[in-house]
Amino acid sequence: MKHQLLAPTASSLQRQWLESQELDKEFNEAITQLRGFKAAPHDKALLWLVWEYGLEAILPYSQDLRQTLQQGLEWQRIRGTPKSVLMALNWLQFKNVQLENAKVGRHYYRYQLDLGQLPSDEQVKHINKLTGLSAPVSAKLERLYYGLDVRHQVLSNNGFGQLLSDVSGVPFIDNGKALCKVSFARTQTSSLQGPGVQSSLGHHRQFIQQAHYLSSKRLSDYRLSDKEPSKRPIATSLNRTRHLNVTLAQAGWFGYWNGSWNNDDWRQIPLLVADVKHTRFDQLEPLYFAGASNGRLNIGNSYLTVTLPNSALH
Repeated sequence: MKHQLLAPTASSLQRQWLESQELDKEFNEAITQLRGFKAAPHDKALLWLVWEYGLEAILPYSQDLRQTLQQGLEWQRIRGTPKSVLMALNWLQFKNVQLENAKVGRHYYRYQLDLGQLPSDEQVKHINKLTGLSAPVSAKLERLYYGLDVRHQVLSNNGFGQLLSDVSGVPFIDNGKALCKVSFARTQTSSLQGPGVQSSLGHHRQFIQQAHYLSSKRLSDYRLSDKEPSKRPIATSLNRTRHLNVTLAQAGWFGYWNGSWNNDDWRQIPLLVADVKHTRFDQLEPLYFAGASNGRLNIGNSYLTVTLPNSALH
């Protein structure tokens, strides 16, 4: 005790004044704990330390306050660099993000991100806010893409050609304000298994043509009437029959997809299974044609005489 250092002749006032300068044991232990207070703080002091370090802006994107203090201080030291952007997106569980700066000489402070996975609309909003806090003030997030990345095609070097050259994506609108351009592609696959489809098709066609000639047949010639107009009635009949039989042993229908593409599974949606048999038989009306000719056709005999040359007689 400090009062032991006093002279034996010290007055009571001196002894009381010296005792008032001494701290209790509880205060001594509390002061000793302050040496490692920020390294391992108490749970009740976490929010106060977050406010002291100026990390309250990233609280909505972190679930653990201790992790916010640990990573937030590292993020604050490298803030304004590409590494800080990747660290901030890691808080949103985007592990494989690739940052791509614009080409040198054209929009130097513009950049785009390949997220490596498909984000939701709410995550797109958080990404824009975190990149605004992490990137330099003069930098601008130009585009987010995943699955669909079509780059611009330079049509010409003048101003008009540059206006027509653009990358894939559409503006993301939040409360009437365009945040950045997004270019995403969603792929959904499904399969259906069932017995094979049995089908049969039959087609029957019959063509009949009849002709009747008023004629007379002789030994050496075929002569029609040469005094009266010949009458040659002709009748044509065409019959067609078509038969179609299709049997669908089993068919499935998914219906309209009402859920989310990210959370729902097509196996959870009840299927519509039907047994369909279809038979079709068509009988077409016959086609008839009848006609007659009143012209004349005379076929006569030709008599030829063969004359040998004189040289053949000798």
